Amino acid sequence: MRAAMSSAACPTTSSAKSVRLKTLDLSYNALQALEPETFQGLSQLRVLYLDQNQLRELPPNIFQGLGQLRELRLDKNLLRELPPNLFRGLGQLQEIRLDENLLGELPDNVLQGLGQLQKL
Repeated sequence: MRAAMSSAACPTTSSAKSVRLKTLDLSYNALQALEPETFQGLSQLRVLYLDQNQLRELPPNIFQGLGQLRELRLDKNLLRELPPNLFRGLGQLQEIRLDENLLGELPDNVLQGLGQLQKL
């Protein structure tokens, strides 16, 4: 399921009845920003595609509550840096794609607690 949004910011899902959603594909939507509560209420989400957008930064707690997340694609954006504890609480995460961004160095503790991570 590919969302067909072309607005600069992604709306929140907190009011949507999508709590059982397992996969969310927001790639190729020209998203420039995400609100901190964008993924609130999606506790069953396992796959999140945010690749091929124009994201320059991510709110520090954007992925809070996504403890079942296994795959996260952030590749091919305009990210220059990541908040230090961005992936906190994502202990089930197995794959993160960050390639083709403008990242220099990753914060020391950004991958802390990702014991299941197999692919970066």
